[in-house]
Amino acid sequence: MKIEKKFKQTWYNMKCRCNGDNKNYKGIKYLKRWSNYKLFKEDLFKEFKSHYKENNGDTTLERLNYDKNYSNTNCTFRTIEEQQRNRRNNINITYRGNTQCLAEWSRSLNLNYITLFKRLKEYGWTSKQTLDIPIRKYHNYK
Repeated sequence: MKIEKKFKQTWYNMKCRCNGDNKNYKGIKYLKRWSNYKLFKEDLFKEFKSHYKENNGDTTLERLNYDKNYSNTNCTFRTIEEQQRNRRNNINITYRGNTQCLAEWSRSLNLNYITLFKRLKEYGWTSKQTLDIPIRKYHNYK
């Protein structure tokens, strides 16, 4: 997709999210001036173009604080993977001074996500216990 077309689609998608019936965006608005595509482009295209080139087109519009509206001060561009880290339903854990979502801990420590999730949510383990205690491997012998 050409960069101009992708940017215009980004603008259109933002408007649809805010003006539609999506319950996740209820009450979220965008700057009044961004109703006009040319003004939206004037405000954000330079940053979008830079991010797009650096990330081979993997560029999405993200609100830094998902409880606030779309605006110059609350918007940036991220890759899809980066954007997934800024969701309401993420479980963020601080461990050894580093904060990451549970999925990132699972990947970086090569530990099963479901096991970590159950340790935290079902068994009530602390973050330290969840990530420090080795996962035992069980075998089903018949």
